[in-house]
Amino acid sequence: MSIENITTITTVIGTLVATLAALFGGLSWFVARMDKKFEAVDKRFEAIDKRFDAIDKRFEKQEEKFDQKLDKLEQRVDAKLTDIKNEIQRVEKAAERADTTLRTELARLAEKGEERGRQTLQLREKFNRLVAILEKAFPEIMFNDVTMKASPRKLSPIGEMIYKEIDGDTFLNENEIRLFQYIDDMKPRVALDVEMYAFSACRSLSSLPVFDRLKDYIFNRADIDGENGKISLSIAIVCEVLAIPLRDRYMASRGIKAQL
Repeated sequence: MSIENITTITTVIGTLVATLAALFGGLSWFVARMDKKFEAVDKRFEAIDKRFDAIDKRFEKQEEKFDQKLDKLEQRVDAKLTDIKNEIQRVEKAAERADTTLRTELARLAEKGEERGRQTLQLREKFNRLVAILEKAFPEIMFNDVTMKASPRKLSPIGEMIYKEIDGDTFLNENEIRLFQYIDDMKPRVALDVEMYAFSACRSLSSLPVFDRLKDYIFNRADIDGENGKISLSIAIVCEVLAIPLRDRYMASRGIKAQL
């Protein structure tokens, strides 16, 4: 190798070393500068961390206060629920006592009602027996020529006239259910029972508004000439007129036949 070549190589190597030295120097400066910037960033992050720590502490205090308030609220709600449960139990016990008392009172009233019903039926039966006795003893007073003996008893011409004037069919049609129920309650055994109870059934309606039309007729109707003298209409006479057709309707409905 010639001297010139060696000189050239040496120059190149020197230039390369100088260049690398310059590069390393610049790189060190850049690294040092970046380190300073990173340090500044780290300090900023540290400041931010401190602020977050302060915020966390504030949240912890607020959370602690909230937990305390929530605990107090739960205690108050539990106390209220306990009071409500106690009140419900008290009301339920009171309702049970009231229900027991009501059932006892209803049973007592039902027993009294049954007793009153039996007494009423007994009084009705006594009344009907009295009517039957008066019918046999004083037929001219009881019927005043509005009915006549036949087989069975039927309306006389005067009775038929009165029945037509009071529109008896309409009255019986409008009140048939109630009248039949009355006779059913009396439990008639034979045809004569039906006849007596039919009269009582009509009398039982005389205090009700359904009878007002007939009362007006009785009040305004002049006396009627009968075989035994003047007939002055009364509720009893009108009821006797109605009783005969009512008897026939009831017996036909219940399949009762007169025993000959």
